[in-house]
Amino acid sequence: MKNDPTDIWAWVYPDVDRLIEEGGEKRVIAENYIEFMDLLNTDHAAAEIAISRALEAARATGEIHWELHLRHWRLQLWLRENDLKRMLPEAIDLLTLATDERVRDVPQRICAYHDVVECYVMMDAAGFYDEIVENSRHILAQLPRRHSCADCARSHIAHAAAAAGRVQETEHWVAQCEANLKQRYAELIISFGRMYEALGQWQDAERYFTEGRDMARQANKRADFQEAMLGIARARLAMNDKPGALEVLQVVRQNAKYGADTSLVARLLAVEGYSAESDQQPGIATSYFTRSARHYLELGCYRDAALISLHAAEVARDHELPELEDALALAARAVGHMPPASRDVYARLTALGRQPVAPEQEEAGASGAGDALQEQQQDRRKLKALEDLLQAYNADGQLPQVAATLYALGNWHTAHGEHRAAVDYYIWNAALERLLKLPMSEREDALAALQYLRERLPANTIEGALTATESGPSIWLVPALSELPEAQWRWVIRSITTEIKGQPVVEPEPQDAQEDNGFNAWLEHTAGMLALLVRAGDRANPARREQWALSMDEVSQEIKRQVGPGEQGREVLSLVQGLTALSRGAPIEEVRATVLPPFDQVIEQIGAVAEQPVWFHPGSRPLDFLVEQAAQKAVTALRTHDEHRARRLANLAFRYELMTLDLRAHEQLEPIAHFLDALGQLVLASGASLPTPRPPLEEPFDAVLAAVYQVTREQPAHLE
Repeated sequence: MKNDPTDIWAWVYPDVDRLIEEGGEKRVIAENYIEFMDLLNTDHAAAEIAISRALEAARATGEIHWELHLRHWRLQLWLRENDLKRMLPEAIDLLTLATDERVRDVPQRICAYHDVVECYVMMDAAGFYDEIVENSRHILAQLPRRHSCADCARSHIAHAAAAAGRVQETEHWVAQCEANLKQRYAELIISFGRMYEALGQWQDAERYFTEGRDMARQANKRADFQEAMLGIARARLAMNDKPGALEVLQVVRQNAKYGADTSLVARLLAVEGYSAESDQQPGIATSYFTRSARHYLELGCYRDAALISLHAAEVARDHELPELEDALALAARAVGHMPPASRDVYARLTALGRQPVAPEQEEAGASGAGDALQEQQQDRRKLKALEDLLQAYNADGQLPQVAATLYALGNWHTAHGEHRAAVDYYIWNAALERLLKLPMSEREDALAALQYLRERLPANTIEGALTATESGPSIWLVPALSELPEAQWRWVIRSITTEIKGQPVVEPEPQDAQEDNGFNAWLEHTAGMLALLVRAGDRANPARREQWALSMDEVSQEIKRQVGPGEQGREVLSLVQGLTALSRGAPIEEVRATVLPPFDQVIEQIGAVAEQPVWFHPGSRPLDFLVEQAAQKAVTALRTHDEHRARRLANLAFRYELMTLDLRAHEQLEPIAHFLDALGQLVLASGASLPTPRPPLEEPFDAVLAAVYQVTREQPAHLE
């Protein structure tokens, strides 16, 4: 083995080649090790499977050098998940192998000592300050200045100094790290950010987190990217930059949809707590904090658990919240795990009137549980963390985050072969995302997952689940939907059924029978049309504009007839007359002056909407819903037969024409404009024949047009 004290990887690469060449179980070591390294930063569960296979083969073939190397890297995987309770017993046990004479030439034997120190850094870097510094200085005395293991030792001292609030010492060791680094990498740079966060030096923290984020993005290290983004959000909240914090926090929330370890969930909950606190919502903040602390306590990250639960208790005390007792109980348990040297947390707990609670005795054999059992426990911990995150977002009313977490739960159950449970979570995710009108770029994940399972599960499994879900929304999963009308819920689920079959949704959304839909629906439709007319100005076809204005004249006359003489109904009549004036091109401000309160606000809103391109108008954002709702309006219009049908269809075609004015200003939106032209032709033809536009419509617009034509021929018309 090559003995290069400055290159701890010098022996690895040629030895991988040797293992592959020798074949058999030794080839299994190499292949699974390579797979592990590829997965380490993207898929922790798959990475663990790969390294477990490699380790089993190394033990079976007596490759003791590889056993040491693989066990160290498995610890590094657990370190990325902050799984201290799992890591510490294994790190201590690995020291026995690291002191074996047979591995004295393996550079990673020093890493085994670092693994133990890392555990104490994670557990309580301030409380174990003396031990961490002593061990790290001992290692530094044996190594060249520029050595990977020296980087780790300096970093450990810096962590301990930061946790203990030693500013100058922290700055010294961070500078030493930077001066002697052979290579900058995201994980280390992000750790510098955490050090300055511990010191409350937020500008430096944000600077390091930002650099680490950029490095993680370039290296496609998702977990490091998420960690860095949460650090940026935390720093910005501390510096009262709420918009900047929310900007990055939203990215983390969305990315958590695709996977989040327990430690990331704990950190996310804490940052959500600081965000709620900045919004003067102490109750919500305390809920987030206590949830976060509970997960940190479960992981064995006692300083994190103590600091967050103590802060939660102080917030609850200051605002006389009932959550105080829960926060204090968590703080007492966390501090009970920490050494007396952690004087800061002991003092804060005492000031709150509580004493530490001694750690409960570990269950017999828990620390020495087999790999399979520990893996199962870790998986269940991840599930619990995701379920807790779901409850937290439900309590806070953050429905987009609820949707993302439902998808993450679906993925968890899929990965563990629990497909029926996964189906329910995916359906709920898809339903909520449709109700929230999220763009297809976000909605397609759950739909694709349902399509994937539909092809692999027994026939009609997905369809049966969807039918069962039509009975009503789950109050436990999404309490906010408890007031959703049954008809609208059934429409949402049937729309999902249509989408997973690869078909467009053109069936109109039902109106809420509890509302005054006659007037409200008319006003919404009319205001939308007038915003388009105001925006179009002189570009609108004069003849069609006048045709629309004549329709408004008829409405005005009908309301005059219904209201009769006197004061009653004057406000509504003034609104309709104002809308009619807008139809003929009167200025917004002039019309607003003639409309009585509160309806003068409607005129103001029309003017505000008219300032924006059509894709920002109500019901038109995102663009895939603009297309869908245009199609649904056509279906509703074509199914309705009354004495005004011809004029109504002509006005709808005019509406589509006005919508195309903005779209055609952008080349990439021309296919949507072309679709609206064709839809207008179908409407003007009273649905009698399917237009054949030239050039042909692109996908999926051709399918949408065909679906509108087909559904209006199959479904019976209704009279009005």
